[in-house]
Amino acid sequence: MTEATPRQCCYDAGAHPAASVGLRIGAYRRAAELAVEAGRTPQEALACIEAAVDLVPGVVPGQLDRADQEYEISSVRFLAAHAAEAAVAAGRPDRAVELLERTRGVLAASELDRDAGHERPLTIRELGAIAADGPVVYVYEGLTRFDALILTGAQEPADAVRLVPLAITKRDIGERIERLLALVGTVPDDSVPDPDDPAARRELLALLDWLRDRVTGPVLATLGHAGRPDGASGWSRIWWCPVGELAFFPLHAACLDEVISSYVITARGLRYARSHPSPEPDAVSAPLVVAVPDAPDAPPLPGANLEASAIVKAFPRALRLEHPTKEPVLAALPDHPVAHFACHGGVDVDEPSRSQLFLYDHADDPLTVADIDSLHLAGGLAFLSACETALAPAKLANEAVHITGAFQLAGYQHVVGTLWQVSDVPAVRLTRDFYAALAVPGRPGAVDVSRAAAALHDATRRLRDRYPNSPAIWAGHIHTGP
Repeated sequence: MTEATPRQCCYDAGAHPAASVGLRIGAYRRAAELAVEAGRTPQEALACIEAAVDLVPGVVPGQLDRADQEYEISSVRFLAAHAAEAAVAAGRPDRAVELLERTRGVLAASELDRDAGHERPLTIRELGAIAADGPVVYVYEGLTRFDALILTGAQEPADAVRLVPLAITKRDIGERIERLLALVGTVPDDSVPDPDDPAARRELLALLDWLRDRVTGPVLATLGHAGRPDGASGWSRIWWCPVGELAFFPLHAACLDEVISSYVITARGLRYARSHPSPEPDAVSAPLVVAVPDAPDAPPLPGANLEASAIVKAFPRALRLEHPTKEPVLAALPDHPVAHFACHGGVDVDEPSRSQLFLYDHADDPLTVADIDSLHLAGGLAFLSACETALAPAKLANEAVHITGAFQLAGYQHVVGTLWQVSDVPAVRLTRDFYAALAVPGRPGAVDVSRAAAALHDATRRLRDRYPNSPAIWAGHIHTGP
């Protein structure tokens, strides 16, 4: 009788129907690793990973409450990158994209698929169609390799994805993410200078140079966007889809002079955002303005009043809620396709669905990710001028469990969020420039929300021109959506 190999034992454990889903996924992943170590074919390792991916929907059964779902899905957070790596090693970058789409955004997948009429994974042909208006770029960190996968929109599967190997290491990524979070104040570190300190500014600029050299630069060179566009050709669009902790990096800020950047959690999520009808310019002439300059037990935000005043001046029909609290805000959102929040934001690391926007009743009845997730709206634009609204803990980075993701899932086509703490007064300038760029000439108060990505890009470049050596000020705002 032939003795079973460790790889076969792991594979058999993964296939055992009585074992827990988490144990089976771990066993299949270990079987894939052992297959590589034993010199088996990459296809054998990929088969093990594919078996693990097939089990992912069972990780978050519907009967679990949201906190338990977040805990369970966080236990398989490394599967996405390992699945992509296995498929690339097997010569199937197209399959890598299919697997990334199945292993990320799992918590939102059932709702997205139900609204879009799909109950099965999308094929590479279907995914490619989503990239017809511009490439979707997945950037992942594997065990032994680091790649960008460019979903091009080509119709043939063999041409649908372009592979760009990246000359970076795990140490490169780990050290730079840790330092970035400390420099922008996301992770307190007494040894790190204030973001306005010249040394901190130089470090952040060096980080952007590194991203440009090692990540965004190779991608843009492959796409033919290595230089600044001229006036005739205009700006090209690109959608970044960073995997895992790479979501902490401000990729958009490393290519402001080449392309207009947006972010997506999955191509499927981008299709979902596009499926909502875009409101007509006149229909959005009365935005909802939620400004909280002096929330209880929070530092004052004088810029919140300045932002609100600037928006009301630009939109005479705007509704600015007086002393906004949770229930009036939730009641007003359905009647206003554009919503602007100027307030504090807070990330709950232990239970991210409880991350919140600070209204006047935040201590007793907070407006949380879970509250916003439960909405079903037909919104055009949500501008979240608050700290860290696009930040999720590393364990749930693949799920976009943050305020920005919640507003998009609630039905807003376009959402502007922030990767870190934003500077109060400069944010006012960015807000003014953003809405000015959305304005429809000759139609006072009318804005074209379909230009949100271009408007944020323009406003960010203007802010950079004013504070060129202070990237903490201008690199933190991001656009999510079409």
